[in-house]
Amino acid sequence: YVVMCCVTPFTLVYTLIAWPLLATGVARSIETGDLGQVYSIHTLWAILRRHHLLAGQWLLAVIAVDLALLVMVLITCIGWVAGLSLIVPLHGHLLGQYARRLGANPLSVNSHR
Repeated sequence: YVVMCCVTPFTLVYTLIAWPLLATGVARSIETGDLGQVYSIHTLWAILRRHHLLAGQWLLAVIAVDLALLVMVLITCIGWVAGLSLIVPLHGHLLGQYARRLGANPLSVNSHR
């Protein structure tokens, strides 16, 4: 239990930072056509600092969807199939909305729509 008490807060903080970085990297990669954008941490961090409210909204929406799917998966058999079949489309939809709202040039001044 001691190890879990030490590791859990670190894992939670890491996840809350890594998810928006990954989503922003995927959005930039899709817009630019350059897979290397996913690994440009300095640029992604600058985008997240500029659009921290948008990233926070996206993160809350993903957490809400995941909690709803968790409740659905607790239903034996039907919930397992429904939850597992909905997770990818729902996450993809939320990522698409996030990428669209970031705009074509996430570093520009007027890109927050």
